[in-house]
Amino acid sequence: MTQHLHFRWLLFFAALLFILAVLPATNVPVTEAAVDIYPRSNPLSGDEIAIHEGARLYFKWCVQCHGGKADGKGVRFIVGADL
Repeated sequence: MTQHLHFRWLLFFAALLFILAVLPATNVPVTEAAVDIYPRSNPLSGDEIAIHEGARLYFKWCVQCHGGKADGKGVRFIVGADL
């Protein structure tokens, strides 16, 4: 039994080392990469069509848990996430 466990751990670590060796290494920190990907402001701000569509989708899918004012007081749960 212990031999089987040792073999499984050996396979696990060998697979882990293989994955780490295959992954590309970059010098870009994760925080810098995230800043480049996501804009600092809402690109759809002021777009009336996007605002209307977002409100429609929110009231269709999100209002049950997050509430009509996005304060976390929805009808499905006692306390949802406060957005």
